[in-house]
Amino acid sequence: LRMRHIPPELWEYSAVNSTARWAERSVDALSRVKERTLSRGVGDMVVEEHDSDFEWTRQEAVTCLFWVKTVSLLQSAATTFEGSGPFSLLHTALTIPACPPAVAHMACLLFGGDLMLRDAQGRLPLHMAACRDWQTWDWRTEEEESAAAQLLRGESMNLLKTAIQVSPVLATRTTDNEGRLVLHHVIDTFVRACCKSTMMTTHNVAITSMLDVISELLKLNPESLERRDGRTKLYPFMQATACATDLKGISSPNGFPLPFPDEMPLSIAYLLLRENPALVQTGLE
Repeated sequence: LRMRHIPPELWEYSAVNSTARWAERSVDALSRVKERTLSRGVGDMVVEEHDSDFEWTRQEAVTCLFWVKTVSLLQSAATTFEGSGPFSLLHTALTIPACPPAVAHMACLLFGGDLMLRDAQGRLPLHMAACRDWQTWDWRTEEEESAAAQLLRGESMNLLKTAIQVSPVLATRTTDNEGRLVLHHVIDTFVRACCKSTMMTTHNVAITSMLDVISELLKLNPESLERRDGRTKLYPFMQATACATDLKGISSPNGFPLPFPDEMPLSIAYLLLRENPALVQTGLE
């Protein structure tokens, strides 16, 4: 699924980092082919080498062939989630770290009807995006980065932003089987990512984006400030510090303790309390 395997003409908009425009352009190409195919009474989109009545542009042909391969890869990845119930391709695209934001955005546009589909754990696709663990390539390094590294940077954040943008507001107010909102999953994911990071000094942009996403979720669901996490039974502002405390003893593969960034969980707690200072009294009680 990596973008380096996609022909250059499909990456026309990547120079300005507009994955949304790329996804929309690719989906438009698939839609045009589908409309022409259905108008001819053909059930499947099959590229016929000598079909003179069906004029393909190169962009349409490449996009269709790419998407057929993408669906096969997503279907293969979905089989690893045993017992997941109605685990759609959209759930898969927003879960696996091998799927880039541009491909996930295409899946959101093509399978929009699955945005409110729950899996066996009661999780919507937005929950899956919120749970997606950050990878090493999500963070900017202190060294000069190659063009490929720059494309990979911030993938998990971009994917989450896309999922929030395309999902109905109701998705942010929906709990999974554990009684967890998207906000609760996001807090855990962000704190866990920061606690595992080894170079917090280079991550100011990423941390700012994290706080912006939390603020956006609060706008979409203000009541989430007062909703206890179904797993820890803690309010969100308490959950952030509790999660950081649990992860404080995490060690690297070499046995050395990783840096513990106190600033991130405290920033989350401050942000949440600033929205509703009365929660302090609730926490004390």
